Amino acid sequence: MAAILLLSGGRSRRMGQDKAGLAWAGQTLLAWQQQRFERAGFTVISGLVDRYGGYAGPLAGIDAACAAYPVVPAFLVLPVDMPRLSIGAVQKLVQQGADSDIPTAYRTSPLPLLLPNTPKLGRILEQWLADPSGPRSVYALVEQLGGQWLEPDALQDELTNINTPDQWRHFMAGE
Repeated sequence: MAAILLLSGGRSRRMGQDKAGLAWAGQTLLAWQQQRFERAGFTVISGLVDRYGGYAGPLAGIDAACAAYPVVPAFLVLPVDMPRLSIGAVQKLVQQGADSDIPTAYRTSPLPLLLPNTPKLGRILEQWLADPSGPRSVYALVEQLGGQWLEPDALQDELTNINTPDQWRHFMAGE
C-alpha cells in the first residue's frame, strides 16, 4: 500500500509563517493532517531532510522519501497546506492509479500525487536535483514518467492550497 508523504518544508513566503505550524482543531495543521490520514489507515511520512542544499521544492521532499524509504512501493504525495482535501479524493487516486503503476494526479493540480517508487523515479530526481538549473516542476516529473491526469470533477475546491493569511482566515471561517 502507498504511504502518504506529507510535504511541509515549503518557504511559506506568502503566508508569512510556517504553514505546518498553523493552529487548527487544537493542534498544528501538520499534526492534524497526519492524524486524520493515519485514522484512515495510511502510514504517514513527514519531516524528512532534503538531501540537496538550498530550496528545491517538492521534488526534494520526494527524493528524500525515496532515499529514506526505498521499500515503500508508492507515495501519496500531499501538501500540508491542502486541508480541504478529503480522504475520498486521496482514495480515488489510489484506486485509479493502483493498477497502472504510473504517476496519477488530478489535471488541475499535480498534488496530491500517487507516485510509484521506482528506480527510474530515483534516477530522474537525482539527475534533476543535482543540476542547479534542473527541472523543479511536479508537472514535469509526472509528464517525464508518463503519468495520467484525472479529471477533478466535483473535487476542485478540495485541490486548493492555502497560501495567504486571508485564505487561511476564509478556511477557518468555513468559507
